[in-house]
Amino acid sequence: MQLATKAAGGDHAAMGRFLDWIDEIETRAAAVKPAQFPLSAPDLEVLRAIYDRMKQCEPEKPED
Repeated sequence: MQLATKAAGGDHAAMGRFLDWIDEIETRAAAVKPAQFPLSAPDLEVLRAIYDRMKQCEPEKPED
């Protein structure tokens, strides 16, 4: 709480430490939370292939 108060007060060092601390907490929380739709390596490969095919369908932009 003191770190957050100092950061809110404009202390740049405290702000850096506080943001690092928040990032660490969010990273740990994301690692524990399972994905809503887990994708395996073959799934990702298919999605990348579809994306590449879709990119080929984009119309060419006229050059000015």
